[in-house]
Amino acid sequence: MKVYEELKKMGKVDPMSKPEYKFIVITISTDKINELRNMDGILKIWLDKQVKIPKPIEDEVLEVTKPVKPNMFMSVYTINAYDAWMDYGVYGDNVTVAVLDTGIDPLQPFLQQTMDGKRKIIDWYDTTGEGYVDTSYNITNASVSNGVLTINQDVTVDWGTYYYLAGRSSRYFSIHINSVKIGNITSANGVYHFGLLPDRYFDMDFDQNFNEAHFVLIVNSSQYYDTVYVDTNDNLDLTDEQPIHIFHSTGDILKFGPGELSECLQYDVNHDLFGEIETICNATLGVVLTEIDPTGKYVNFGWDGGQHGTHVSGTIAGYGMAGTYFEGLYGVAPNAQLMAVRVLSSIGYGSTSWIINGMLYAAIYGPDWIPFSGDEADIISMSLGGLAGYNDGTESPENFYVNYLTELTEVVFSISAGNDGPSTNTVGSPGDADYAITVSNYWESDRWYLLYGFDVIDGPAMSSSRGPRMDGMFDPDVMAPGTDIFSSLPVWSIGYYGTPMSDYYSGTSMAAPHVSGTVALMIDYARQHNLNYDPFKIKEALELSAKKVDGSTMIDQGFGLIQADKAIAELEKLSDENSIVLYAGTTFTPFKNPIEKKLIPYAPINDYMSSMYDIPYLYRGVYLRNELPVTVPIYVYAFKYNQTEGQLDQITGTFQVSAGVNWIIPSVDEVNVGENGSMFYITIDYSRLQKSGTYVGLIYIDDPNTEYLEGYVPVIVYMPINKNGESEAKIIDTEKPGQAKHYYFSVPRGTQELEVTIKIPTGDEGSPLGRTKLVINDPTGSSAEYDGPYIGAGTSYIEYTYHIMKPNAGVWEITAYSSVSSSAYGISEDQYEINVKTYSINLEPSLIKKDFDTPGIKEIKATAINSHSDLNVSVLGVGVGKLDVTYPRVENVSQDFIKLVNIIESNESLYYMNVGITQPEDPNADLDLYVWYYETLDQLLNDLNDGIIDNYTNQYVNQIGPTSEEHLELFMPPYGYYLIGVHGYDTAGLNPIHFIYYEQILNDNGDVIVNTTPFEFKSGDTKTITANVNLSEEG
Repeated sequence: MKVYEELKKMGKVDPMSKPEYKFIVITISTDKINELRNMDGILKIWLDKQVKIPKPIEDEVLEVTKPVKPNMFMSVYTINAYDAWMDYGVYGDNVTVAVLDTGIDPLQPFLQQTMDGKRKIIDWYDTTGEGYVDTSYNITNASVSNGVLTINQDVTVDWGTYYYLAGRSSRYFSIHINSVKIGNITSANGVYHFGLLPDRYFDMDFDQNFNEAHFVLIVNSSQYYDTVYVDTNDNLDLTDEQPIHIFHSTGDILKFGPGELSECLQYDVNHDLFGEIETICNATLGVVLTEIDPTGKYVNFGWDGGQHGTHVSGTIAGYGMAGTYFEGLYGVAPNAQLMAVRVLSSIGYGSTSWIINGMLYAAIYGPDWIPFSGDEADIISMSLGGLAGYNDGTESPENFYVNYLTELTEVVFSISAGNDGPSTNTVGSPGDADYAITVSNYWESDRWYLLYGFDVIDGPAMSSSRGPRMDGMFDPDVMAPGTDIFSSLPVWSIGYYGTPMSDYYSGTSMAAPHVSGTVALMIDYARQHNLNYDPFKIKEALELSAKKVDGSTMIDQGFGLIQADKAIAELEKLSDENSIVLYAGTTFTPFKNPIEKKLIPYAPINDYMSSMYDIPYLYRGVYLRNELPVTVPIYVYAFKYNQTEGQLDQITGTFQVSAGVNWIIPSVDEVNVGENGSMFYITIDYSRLQKSGTYVGLIYIDDPNTEYLEGYVPVIVYMPINKNGESEAKIIDTEKPGQAKHYYFSVPRGTQELEVTIKIPTGDEGSPLGRTKLVINDPTGSSAEYDGPYIGAGTSYIEYTYHIMKPNAGVWEITAYSSVSSSAYGISEDQYEINVKTYSINLEPSLIKKDFDTPGIKEIKATAINSHSDLNVSVLGVGVGKLDVTYPRVENVSQDFIKLVNIIESNESLYYMNVGITQPEDPNADLDLYVWYYETLDQLLNDLNDGIIDNYTNQYVNQIGPTSEEHLELFMPPYGYYLIGVHGYDTAGLNPIHFIYYEQILNDNGDVIVNTTPFEFKSGDTKTITANVNLSEEG
């Protein structure tokens, strides 16, 4: 608590902070960041970032001509949940699932009760502040006369954190209240508290007026304030309103709106600058009281204004009662009960701290606010997050708390993988946390045929994020149905096809709740039979029992499609074993910059295992992408899960080592793991990897005397189609509709152009024999550089070429995805041809690293090979510069504006450029660094003059993500002009907001001397290049 007290002196500590559980949220000025970093007792520091819920995915724009209301048994059959019900007699009884999302509609008939009549939604908590009301205003009995409460005060209303996204110019405003009719309402202590509940981001009464606030009165009926009245019809008369109490105790629900409408409305019910039009036919909003201050100073209300949370909840635990629209429909665990935790506002925006606060509430506190009293969640379902361009497991505080709470509380996290597929290395946070069960979207041919008449391959959906993490760890872990999932929406909603309070949604958001429901069945069975279980056993049981599907690798599907009945059987086998957690991995990574500095981990201190247990950081898998070493070291540390203490205890022991594939050869058959860990080597037999593609194998580290698989290290090899360094290659292949295949091409340093052409062959009558697109990723694997159009059937062309100029060196990924609609064109198997070619002058060695003890002029030699056409060339030498000097300055930008901060000319002298932004005035801000490239000054001036930055430019976007810590590093940048701008995507209400912009620019200073005489360099020729490098000072 000493740290907590010191932090309160530095800035404003948010009341949501829980220092006893390593969670403090503080707003401080940027000039105190270094002081914060150097403070004793601080474990980790993160920026509180803005987050946004992923919208339901439309993999292709398709229309259902005759929508079918599918029985939700389709999903429960797919994952064998029905078999688990019948064979094991489990329905999720007495299991609580917390849904961290936009909330759950308390009026939704599919979510009213369990099959045995218990309340379905047993708790509601809100971390967003959307339903917060300041009721510190008060008045006494002296102001009550003839049933009228005379107030005559100005009441201030807070429009909320994201007021500017609702188009408001100010966060606060005041409303004058003269008097309110209260009739016989009394307060036992004679003091009435009141405030105003505004339509912050949602039109609560559906009157299309967002600039209103509803009067709230709190009265005291006993020792504490416990009863609330809300003026839902805004007539300042509470005699026509019903009192409401805390939801988890009473189940009370307040109704806003006129109810069923004679004529439906169409408007943006979510007050959002980027909102969508909704059709409202039943204008009824269910609102609950989530929190009330015992002294009457504030209250909080909850509702689902975003729809997403209610849809997810129906999949987990819905039960269609007789006489309702959902009669005969069931979620995966129909007897499980739900805890609604709103961490995202009605417009889908939230913050990292809101999500972590919700995690802590669900796992530690529960509705009685007493830690570990037994009313906490057993499972936390999180259909949120996604790829931010970097994913090694250390990038987000949410990952830390997923791991921390899993150990501390035994809660099980089921988290969506994200919707950034079909390329690999696209799973995002918090789904890429070590201990999370990360779920990808499985689509099935039966569902596609039912809804669209398409014959589609079973397997991971096109949009579903793939693994591995950048550090080589497996993700996703498993698959579950996530495409066209029919489930509940708030009662005010109409589905896309006109279905009342329900709709078809797609995405990994819809897959994760299937796993949450399945885990509820597993826990139900374990409790009925007094089995020992914990999150580690549950995750392993799901993985070992999953069904692998053909046509996809483990980085696409993880261990496969979950099977609920088999997972229960597997859990029973594991129940008598200790839960052993092996921290195993390597020190090798393929992700390096041009001078071979490791790019990951960005912040090793954020790694959970190494920082919490004081062991060296390891990459959790052997990821062989841009380099193919023959031998790689593997390090192992062993721990046993201590359920009593909620932590891992380090242990020693002997484990057998084996490989699941014949191309991985361990140096030992067993390893003795001591207190300082242990190490062995693996050798990769590349002679067995002749074909281009993705190879995945597991190194098993196991105690053969147990049912439990103690640990494994994945080995992933991306074998390029030009594995011998060829400058061009061809792929002729086929795939089923809805399938994605990954190919790789090694691009050497010095490449001027990467050319990728896809061609669809035609039949005898000229009809295309496929409908396919390409998605091309750079060697970091963190972003889709080029996401091309479908070609072939249904389009006007059968050939498409991508020209990628000056591509980064390394292994590029080319993913071919064939359309789900191919079968509509009579295609059962898509055919395609991909041609890849590079144009380059390569140096051998491509990177020269030497250390010298003394200064002086040093001679360096390399061999140049021309794989381009015949050229007339000159040799250029630039340098020498240092990377330890940065030039920062303070800049500012306003909300939704772009501030141009610099223009950098790149010529033959400039060989290194690094520009970035950091330390915004408010840590909650989200600023984006934009960099536009122009070949000529005239092009740049044209765009500046007409104010439209799109005429001649290429834009660098890899550095853009939900953060204000962004940079772009270019080595030997193309000649031309770079326009640097900063976009005020979210300035946290500051107009303008200040931040630090910095540059590192290295220009030639004449210290690298070469022969610059032009010479003719014929295609295929080689030439020795000599450089004399003047190293005149230490460094």
